[in-house]
Amino acid sequence: MFSQLLKLTGCCFLFLLAGISAKADTLIVAVNHAPPYRIISGYTSKPAYSGIYIDIFREVAKRAKITITYKEVPFKRALSMMEAGTADIMLGPNRTPEREAYMIYLDAELPRETKAFYLHPDAPDIKSYDGLSGFSVYVLRGARYFDPFDQDQAMKKIAVNDYAVALRSLRRHKDRTSIIPEQQGDYLMRELGFPLKKASYHAPGKISYIALSRQSAFLDEKVRFERLLTEMEKSGAIDQIVAQYR
Repeated sequence: MFSQLLKLTGCCFLFLLAGISAKADTLIVAVNHAPPYRIISGYTSKPAYSGIYIDIFREVAKRAKITITYKEVPFKRALSMMEAGTADIMLGPNRTPEREAYMIYLDAELPRETKAFYLHPDAPDIKSYDGLSGFSVYVLRGARYFDPFDQDQAMKKIAVNDYAVALRSLRRHKDRTSIIPEQQGDYLMRELGFPLKKASYHAPGKISYIALSRQSAFLDEKVRFERLLTEMEKSGAIDQIVAQYR
């Protein structure tokens, strides 16, 4: 009886180890639709994933011989998954002290992206930061943009899960604007197929990164990921990927 119990316990232990190993064999990337950086197309049971950041990291994983699976979630939920350890990687978050508590950023920097303000075609232009005071501003829930905008408590901000929602709303509101990374905003306008205009005022972009959850089983791959990114940059592979989306 005792020997049977030992065998059963041993089998359960091996099964548990196998489950842990299988889980660690696949790296989970939390992504939201943010073209041209992270593009999710199809929206079926098997959507297609592409975009500048996704293609760059897919090549890193290919060279590292690591299998990737994607989890499509809103941006703020992706941050929560990184904090909880239910996702391993985020592609493109800015660096903030609060995020560094649960994410480790790779040294390699992704391209900065200027932030633009999109408006109804008949809305008055925004020529300076002070000009934003007459508008309600759509922001992506959980995103950080620039100082002093992020800390400005007097500015009325409307959080959305998707920039496309904000752009659609601008067609009906002349007293609202949406801050969006410029390349992403232009891509979405072409995708949605309706005219808006950009304000004269633009804000400088922050550096974006690839980040690992501090609870990830792949933390020990950080140095290798950085080495592979450096190799890709020197060989021109990253420039080739970026050029496909210009």
